[in-house]
Amino acid sequence: MNDPTGKINVNWLALWACVYGNSTPDKALRCMGVKLNKTKTDIKARSILNAAQTAEAKQRYQTKNISIRDLAELFNTSYGTMRRALAGVPKFVG
Repeated sequence: MNDPTGKINVNWLALWACVYGNSTPDKALRCMGVKLNKTKTDIKARSILNAAQTAEAKQRYQTKNISIRDLAELFNTSYGTMRRALAGVPKFVG
Protein backbone atom coordinates (compact mmCIF):
# COMPACT_ATOMS: atom_id res chain seq x y z
CA MET A 1 0.00 0.00 0.00
CA ASN A 2 1.24 3.44 -0.81
CA ASP A 3 0.93 6.22 1.70
CA PRO A 4 0.93 9.72 0.17
CA THR A 5 3.13 11.04 2.99
CA GLY A 6 5.67 8.27 2.63
CA LYS A 7 5.09 7.07 6.18
CA ILE A 8 3.11 4.07 7.33
CA ASN A 9 1.01 4.51 10.43
CA VAL A 10 1.95 2.23 13.36
CA ASN A 11 -1.71 1.34 13.86
CA TRP A 12 -1.90 -0.07 10.34
CA LEU A 13 1.21 -2.16 10.90
CA ALA A 14 -0.28 -3.51 14.11
CA LEU A 15 -3.54 -4.29 12.30
CA TRP A 16 -1.65 -6.18 9.59
CA ALA A 17 0.29 -8.09 12.25
CA CYS A 18 -2.98 -9.11 13.89
CA VAL A 19 -4.67 -10.19 10.67
CA TYR A 20 -1.77 -11.84 8.85
CA GLY A 21 0.51 -12.75 11.74
CA ASN A 22 -2.08 -14.33 14.02
CA SER A 23 -1.16 -11.96 16.86
CA THR A 24 -3.16 -10.19 19.55
CA PRO A 25 -3.58 -6.40 19.26
CA ASP A 26 -1.74 -5.75 22.54
CA LYS A 27 1.21 -7.91 21.52
CA ALA A 28 1.43 -6.36 18.05
CA LEU A 29 1.39 -2.80 19.43
CA ARG A 30 3.92 -3.69 22.13
CA CYS A 31 6.29 -5.12 19.51
CA MET A 32 6.06 -1.85 17.60
CA GLY A 33 6.98 0.18 20.66
CA VAL A 34 3.58 1.60 21.53
CA LYS A 35 3.07 1.83 25.29
CA LEU A 36 -0.36 0.74 26.41
CA ASN A 37 -2.17 2.69 29.13
CA LYS A 38 -3.05 -0.17 31.45
CA THR A 39 -1.54 -3.60 31.70
CA LYS A 40 -3.15 -6.60 33.32
CA THR A 41 -0.75 -6.40 36.26
CA ASP A 42 -1.76 -2.76 36.91
CA ILE A 43 -5.43 -3.69 36.94
CA LYS A 44 -4.85 -6.75 39.16
CA ALA A 45 -2.71 -4.81 41.65
CA ARG A 46 -5.38 -2.11 41.90
CA SER A 47 -8.24 -4.50 42.61
CA ILE A 48 -6.81 -6.42 45.59
CA LEU A 49 -7.89 -5.49 49.10
CA ASN A 50 -6.02 -6.73 52.14
CA ALA A 51 -7.80 -7.96 55.29
CA ALA A 52 -7.48 -4.64 57.15
CA GLN A 53 -8.96 -2.69 54.24
CA THR A 54 -11.81 -5.18 53.91
CA ALA A 55 -12.61 -4.94 57.63
CA GLU A 56 -12.54 -1.14 57.52
CA ALA A 57 -14.78 -1.07 54.43
CA LYS A 58 -17.28 -3.40 56.11
CA GLN A 59 -17.30 -1.25 59.25
CA ARG A 60 -17.86 1.95 57.24
CA TYR A 61 -20.58 0.33 55.13
CA GLN A 62 -22.47 -0.81 58.24
CA THR A 63 -22.12 2.34 60.36
CA LYS A 64 -22.17 5.19 57.83
CA ASN A 65 -24.49 6.04 54.97
CA ILE A 66 -21.95 5.46 52.18
CA SER A 67 -22.44 3.67 48.87
CA ILE A 68 -20.35 0.83 47.46
CA ARG A 69 -19.15 3.08 44.64
CA ASP A 70 -17.96 5.71 47.12
CA LEU A 71 -16.15 3.06 49.15
CA ALA A 72 -14.51 1.67 46.00
CA GLU A 73 -13.27 5.14 45.09
CA LEU A 74 -12.06 5.72 48.65
CA PHE A 75 -10.03 2.48 48.67
CA ASN A 76 -8.92 2.93 45.04
CA THR A 77 -10.42 -0.31 43.78
CA SER A 78 -13.15 -1.32 41.37
CA TYR A 79 -16.85 -1.49 42.14
CA GLY A 80 -16.93 -5.26 41.56
CA THR A 81 -14.06 -5.91 43.96
CA MET A 82 -15.71 -3.82 46.66
CA ARG A 83 -19.09 -5.49 46.07
CA ARG A 84 -17.48 -8.93 46.47
CA ALA A 85 -15.68 -7.77 49.64
CA LEU A 86 -18.97 -6.55 51.14
CA ALA A 87 -21.01 -9.63 50.20
CA GLY A 88 -23.39 -10.54 53.01
CA VAL A 89 -22.81 -7.33 54.98
CA PRO A 90 -26.04 -5.49 55.86
CA LYS A 91 -26.29 -1.88 54.73
CA PHE A 92 -26.58 1.02 57.17
CA VAL A 93 -30.19 1.88 57.95
CA GLY A 94 -30.58 5.15 59.74
